[in-house]
Order: sequence, then structure tokens, then C-alpha cells
Amino acid sequence: MILDSLIDFINNKIKKFKNNKIKLGICKLQFLPINKEDLYHSNVEFDKQFLNLKLIEILSWNLNKKYTNKLNDANSKLVQNLISDENGEYFTELFNLTFLECLECIRGTKNSFLFDGFPKIEEIIANKKNKLNKNDIEKYKYYINNYEISLKHKISRSPKTSKTLKKKISDCSD
Repeated sequence: MILDSLIDFINNKIKKFKNNKIKLGICKLQFLPINKEDLYHSNVEFDKQFLNLKLIEILSWNLNKKYTNKLNDANSKLVQNLISDENGEYFTELFNLTFLECLECIRGTKNSFLFDGFPKIEEIIANKKNKLNKNDIEKYKYYINNYEISLKHKISRSPKTSKTLKKKISDCSD
């Protein structure tokens, strides 16, 4: 939900800086949703590293698989295009923020001119309200507000396959 809001926010900034002179069709200057498979099936270590990933890295991931008419690296090329553009300073600063810094701006614990106009937690959730029940809304607010704290308390575990493999190897050596 936060990544989708970030992409929408950046797309609106692109429109603002380009004075709504965005090309139509295939060449339209906008970020498309990224492939989030790795996020859905992530482990604790990946989540901890994700907090410190910069937006430039996140936005450069391959596109969602439903976009078959675009190249997988379309967002990556757009990042480079925006950085080298006349408004490159703004986009360079924005893309060098980490995901944690973005979370802090969304929560309101940190302010940055780069996030002027970015919706706060309540607005993001309100936009998805028809898809969420009351319990989910409270859970989202809690996890957004305490994401890095809850990650610090999580302990990563080794996958079952490696334990099984180690046991099999030790059994063979006996």
C-alpha cells in the first residue's frame, strides 16, 4: 500500500514538473507498479535490508508481470531520465531517500520538502477503506507506526531445507 502511494506521489510530481506535458501512449512518463513477489515472500533479513534500500533501487525493480507491453526495466530507465532532466536535483534527492525515511515522512515523525503533498497514514488508509475492515485499518496504522521496531524484535530462522540437508549430511558421515 505504501509503495503504491509512493509511486502515485512520484507520478504526480512528474506531472507537476513537466507542466502536464506528458506524452501519451507508450512513451507516457510515469512509473508503473513494480513486481512485489519478493516482498510477499520475504524473510526477516530481507525486510530489515529493505528498510535501508533507497528509492532509486526499489523503483528500478522489474515491472509487475501484468505489464507485458513494456520492457521490465522501463522504471529503471525513467529513473535515469528524471535524474538527468532539468529537475534532476529534486528527483536525485528524492530517489536517494531510504524506505525508512519515507516511512518517517508518512508517519509525520520527520518532515522533508521532498514529501510536500504526500498523504499521511490516515489518507492512504482512507483511500483503501472500502477494501479493508475496521480491524485491518487499526493493524495497518499500528504496523506503519511501529514497522522498524517490530522488525528489530523479529528473529530470523534458517529454512527447514538447510536443517534437513545438514542432518542428512551428518547422518551420512556417521
